Amino acid sequence: MVSGTLYTPEGYHRSWRAQIAAQFSGATLNIVNFVPGVTDSDKSFLDKFPPATVPVFEANDGTCLFDVNAIAYFLGTDQLRGWKNTHLVTQWVNYADNSILPSVATWVYPCLGITQFNKQNTEKAKTCIASVLKFLNEQLSKITFLVGDRLSQADITVFTALHLLFTHVYEEKDRKPYPHVVRWYTTIANQPEVLKVVGPSSFCIKAAQFDAKKYAELHKKVTETKQPKETKKEKPKPEVPSKKEKPKDDDDEDDERPKPSKILLRTFLLESLIWTPSKGYTAIWISKKRQYRIFGAILTQKLTPSGSVNICIPKSSL
Repeated sequence: MVSGTLYTPEGYHRSWRAQIAAQFSGATLNIVNFVPGVTDSDKSFLDKFPPATVPVFEANDGTCLFDVNAIAYFLGTDQLRGWKNTHLVTQWVNYADNSILPSVATWVYPCLGITQFNKQNTEKAKTCIASVLKFLNEQLSKITFLVGDRLSQADITVFTALHLLFTHVYEEKDRKPYPHVVRWYTTIANQPEVLKVVGPSSFCIKAAQFDAKKYAELHKKVTETKQPKETKKEKPKPEVPSKKEKPKDDDDEDDERPKPSKILLRTFLLESLIWTPSKGYTAIWISKKRQYRIFGAILTQKLTPSGSVNICIPKSSL
């Protein structure tokens, strides 16, 4: 019996395909919460897996996998793999990753506050999704499952790719033209093995919308400030001011001000991208509002559940 540890963020929809496969096969999974910049900063972890890659899996026999489809294949059964139709299962898995999930993410992620909203990209994604669902509906009008007469990894993968769409933004009027897709989706959602991982799935009643305020709350709000243009005429003569003459900013907090030479090696989240600085990076303190100058912008530092986030920039940019 296969057993091992799956590193994944809690409730991550891409990891479901591996977890559901384990439910079908009876594989024992130890689920460890993956924290970007923390879990993948440990040397022993990086010796086995690429950084910023989720989910990843380590079997008790030492097998290490960092592709979710490979993990699902490893944990699954011959039935899920398609028996002699493995090539057809692989085809649907790739279709889900390349043609379904990118468009779903483009539309749904901004509504969840994960990424920034772009109207042009969202409209394009909606068109692509309609095309995908039309194709799926035609295919499923003649069959119960995508490959063969039993559920396979093809069904699991396409189901997880569509889950965010049907639960967050696709209302009843949107689903109405695709009755065969809805029937198939409901069948997969109600499988006992799927329910144990995903839980009960309910269809969207009112489509979620992008909320700029929510997005700002989930991310460190970037505030652009206009800096006064420096002129040669106004450039002060080089002097060594005394301590009394040294101007003091009302916002300064000497107790909390980090020294410019102090090396900070923490990871922070900026616009949904993980950036782990290396040596040679330093911070510039702006005010008690915990702001740091980064490439001409001001980024407000906020506390996270795990503590404060150190923001770093290259010394060459000072």
